[in-house]
Amino acid sequence: MLPSFHQTCLQSQLSQIQFATLEILVELLQKERRITIERLATLFPQAILFENRRRNINDV
Repeated sequence: MLPSFHQTCLQSQLSQIQFATLEILVELLQKERRITIERLATLFPQAILFENRRRNINDV
């Protein structure tokens, strides 16, 4: 996960949803290492369509 200093700074700059998305992405990247946006969208635990997940990840 993120160090506490980074968490504090990011939480003040991002909305709760953006911060939660970032946390999930960081965790997935730490697990997978080499990954594409499409692979992240497949793994991302969000109850929306694949294309919307891909777009959401790309916007972060």
